[in-house]
Amino acid sequence: MIATSSLLTASASVEIGAGFALMSSPRTAVRLLLGLEPRGSSVVATRAVGLGLLSLGLACLPRGRARHRRASVPAIRALLGYNTLAAVCLSFVRASGRHRGIALMPAIVLHAAFAGLFAGRARS
Repeated sequence: MIATSSLLTASASVEIGAGFALMSSPRTAVRLLLGLEPRGSSVVATRAVGLGLLSLGLACLPRGRARHRRASVPAIRALLGYNTLAAVCLSFVRASGRHRGIALMPAIVLHAAFAGLFAGRARS
């Protein structure tokens, strides 16, 4: 079984990386994920989403005393909710058939896997 602090670190690190990618290269990130080219205000919105993911990742990184189970509960709940909703949302995007970037399916699988792992922690 994966230690809770390792799971939190892995998921938070992925979100931090995704946040940086969306902020620094929004066109490339959207092209890889959705297979389309963002224009105009959608580039600004993509950067704002990147800021949100960066903030979520930083807030959920375990630190010092936060490595203890009780201190990790809010981060577990936040990442469980986010990963579950992200997997569902991206699955609907894929099912629509209109957007098929090469990173879309891996993103769905990654979010679903993190959601499943966090669901096990939320119950215990």
